[in-house]
Formats: sequence, C-alpha cells, structure tokens
Amino acid sequence: MCLAVIPDSLVVTAPAQTLSKVEGDTLQLTCEVSRATTQHTHLSVGWYLRAPEDPATPAQELLTLSRDFVLRSGGGGGYRQRLVAGDLRLDKTSATSYRLTIHKLQPADQGLLYCQAAEWVHDADGG
Repeated sequence: MCLAVIPDSLVVTAPAQTLSKVEGDTLQLTCEVSRATTQHTHLSVGWYLRAPEDPATPAQELLTLSRDFVLRSGGGGGYRQRLVAGDLRLDKTSATSYRLTIHKLQPADQGLLYCQAAEWVHDADGG
C-alpha cells in the first residue's frame, strides 16, 4: 500500500456580522472556501444554525452542498420544505464563494448561522 498525505490547506471564512431582520425579509450570507492543493479533491459546504436560547444544543443543518454536488437540507424547522419551495438556496457564486439565501425569514431562523466545509481526496476506487 502506498500512502500519500496531503497538507490541510482548506480555509473557510465568513464575515462576522450581527444582523436584525424583519419577519418575511430575505437574508443572504456569503462563505469563502479556498484550498491550495494540487490533488483532485471534493468539497462539501454547509450552513448551520445554532439556536440562541441553548448554545449547548447541537447546531441544525440548514443546507449542504455535498461532495457529489447534491443539495440536502437537515429537514428540521421546515427547511426541507422551504428548499423545495425555493425559499432556501445555496449558490456557488464564484470558484471560492458560496451564498446562502433564506427568503421569507421566520422567527425560527434566529440564532448563530455559520458555514462549514470539508474536503475529501478522490480515491482511485471512487470513494
């Protein structure tokens, strides 16, 4: 077996912001994801929500673009239905930029929203 370990060059940034919105408004947030590897790799990029009333509760997945380019929603809080209705979007706007859009904001959307990314090496066996 031949093992190659590539450097972890994945960098994820999103500007820290405190926003106040009115119910029914639209929210757009941008996340920058960059990497400096020459390997053929796959990315997944997701947005998560941590409720303000209980920071110890695990964050809820809002929307993730998987490494196979499939959009999926965590389903809780009606996000899956909102994705189907077009009120929840994740767009790749450049080679490194991903934009979350939530139309028709609801009180349940309050909390800490953050972006997270992961990178995989494409194995010869397709994994």
